[in-house]
Amino acid sequence: MDSLTQLTLGAAMGEATLGKKLGGKAALWGAFFGTLPDLDVLAAPLLTGAQELAFHRGFTHAALVCTVVAPLLAWPLARRYRAAGATWRDWTIFLLLVLNTHWMVDSLTTYGTQVGLPFTDHPFSIGSMFIIDPLYTVPLLLGLLVALCHPRDHPRRRWSVLLGIGLSTAYVVVGLGLKTHATSVFERALDEQGISYEQMITTPSAFNTLLWFAYVDEGEAVRVGLYSVLDPAPPVAFQRVDKNLDLLEPLAENPALDRLWWFSRGFLTVSQDGDQLTIHDLRFGRSDAWLTNQGTYIFNFDLLRDPARPEYIVDVRQRAPGFSGDSIPWRQFAARVFGDPTVAGGAWETMREGGTP
Repeated sequence: MDSLTQLTLGAAMGEATLGKKLGGKAALWGAFFGTLPDLDVLAAPLLTGAQELAFHRGFTHAALVCTVVAPLLAWPLARRYRAAGATWRDWTIFLLLVLNTHWMVDSLTTYGTQVGLPFTDHPFSIGSMFIIDPLYTVPLLLGLLVALCHPRDHPRRRWSVLLGIGLSTAYVVVGLGLKTHATSVFERALDEQGISYEQMITTPSAFNTLLWFAYVDEGEAVRVGLYSVLDPAPPVAFQRVDKNLDLLEPLAENPALDRLWWFSRGFLTVSQDGDQLTIHDLRFGRSDAWLTNQGTYIFNFDLLRDPARPEYIVDVRQRAPGFSGDSIPWRQFAARVFGDPTVAGGAWETMREGGTP
């Protein structure tokens, strides 16, 4: 999740567990430890692009690491705030909640979080929430702000922060339910069309859990489907994106390329501009939310060749998407979220007419 959400979640957990004893300091400590795992990005200058893919959301987000370090970090804090009555047990509970809810919320997104380290580096991803979702963050933030406006012993202080946590948690549960429903709708559509596939993931679109994307891996291509839970009927079309794997055939196998494949889980397409090969991770979508045929891929990785051996990739470099907020079809996007499938154009029009894009 975004930094503001993690900061707010940590602060809310701090207020809920230690607010009565520490007052506003509990929220400050919660905000600090809530963002601490994401400081792994500070190591980026010391890592190659491929190493950074594995390091981010790695050990700092592992369930075992977060659980083990919690009681250790609690000792100096308990000594520091002994006069306030915050015991080692209190601080341990606080840290267990703050650190572990961090990776739990991150795991709801599509990026992938290595919660099983050191036993497995599998990037665990539920894919039930977009990386930025105000409908999750705002209840947390409002509950926290209302709590901090009351004296530490006031009953409304505790109940307001708990209400904020409860509402945001309820939103997570609703999102999981909607994902289950959307996944079943996509599965039925694929079955009815006789489309076989190797794997499929479903993810919500930006800032909501109403409009869902399905990414269907067929091996040589990925099909993309859109479905809003407010649609009058299930989806009947899937846009096909060729992976263009033939562009990678001249390349030798190497760790950098393997790491990029591991990160994208195979949901990718390859493009070439001159001698430059670029891999686009389809899971993060396009600037047009797949509503037109003119979108720009959001997650892009340039393959860096060895000058002496052009067939060997020495590293990957993430490239910023080449679009601005003004280029996003917000009106079409909003209409599609609220169940109007007619706003999609481009390749979708071709498919509705019976063609194959």
